[in-house]
Amino acid sequence: MGILILVVTMMVTALSVAREREQGTLDQLLVTPLRPFEILIGKAMPGLVIGLFEASMVVVLAVF
Repeated sequence: MGILILVVTMMVTALSVAREREQGTLDQLLVTPLRPFEILIGKAMPGLVIGLFEASMVVVLAVF
């Protein structure tokens, strides 16, 4: 279950950052007053939420 959360979080974050880099909007994000660490945290949060949702669904299905 931990691997499921890790893989989903990393894939969603990596794809999000790669898409931003390809479109050129990552440079626009980097000139904002946010630090790069804060931008990456913001990119990682949706993946973490999706991973936790999937993991909870696996636990619920395993119990029943």
